Amino acid sequence: MSRGTAAWDPPRGRLDEVRVTGSMATTKLLLATSDLLEVEGTAEEVIKELENARRSSPGTLARLREPESGAPLAVNAAQVVTVRPGDE
Repeated sequence: MSRGTAAWDPPRGRLDEVRVTGSMATTKLLLATSDLLEVEGTAEEVIKELENARRSSPGTLARLREPESGAPLAVNAAQVVTVRPGDE
């Protein structure tokens, strides 16, 4: 494989040599609308992000990520009813 052809080209080695170790922590959020969201991060990390958004100016959203796709997800902290660790 030539350098620069892959979406991510490690500094040394090939793309297929990159190994993922461990599992990603997730957290589940229950919203006031009864929707259940699962996001990346430990419960402590997610709670901190929600608290920071809540303390900021009105309308500030907590910026989180979906676990499977890594897609950004913005959550209104005022709508979160419960926070609990995701399934392991």
